[in-house]
Amino acid sequence: MFYLEEELFSSVSSNFAMHDLRFQQPFVQDKELAASLFQLHLELEENGDALHFESRLISIFSRLAERHSEIVSHCPAQTCGQGKIDRARQYLEANYNRNLSLTELAELSSFSASHFLRAFTDAVGLTPHAYLTQLRIEFATCLLRAGTPLVEVAYLAGFTDQSHFTKKFKRILGVTPGQYSSSSKTLRRKAVLKGR
Repeated sequence: MFYLEEELFSSVSSNFAMHDLRFQQPFVQDKELAASLFQLHLELEENGDALHFESRLISIFSRLAERHSEIVSHCPAQTCGQGKIDRARQYLEANYNRNLSLTELAELSSFSASHFLRAFTDAVGLTPHAYLTQLRIEFATCLLRAGTPLVEVAYLAGFTDQSHFTKKFKRILGVTPGQYSSSSKTLRRKAVLKGR
């Protein structure tokens, strides 16, 4: 069960309407959103990544507002300044190894968390969490190519633990960090032999 502060609904509603959201019914049955919340709960139990959790939570409640509120009017995309999104990207690039929050990133742009999430995704083509994961994987590949031990790479790249790192790495690159490291060592040896 999630217990949510009223401020969450205020931040979501500011993205959709000039007034507070009013739901059409006191109880909502939405199997897709219920499944999303259940999946989020499971992920939260095994992964403490604040940006991922906040992004998913805001996304779910934004969809709840879109589907089940009486007043919904989307914020025009033109109001989402590219410069503010670029600032957030630069901040992510400089702080990829920290456990960043969606609120922290949204404050850089002066948007609500919900508005920032949509604006960033529209501008970049990835959610802030997916963008951060890509940055971490890119940095991890550099470390692996340089011969950094696997146990250090996960920590240095900002992953919560070794298994989380391995899962994300394999999902994006199709090989485990160990396999990637082995192939990098082989290529380095060949380069050294060729240089002799």
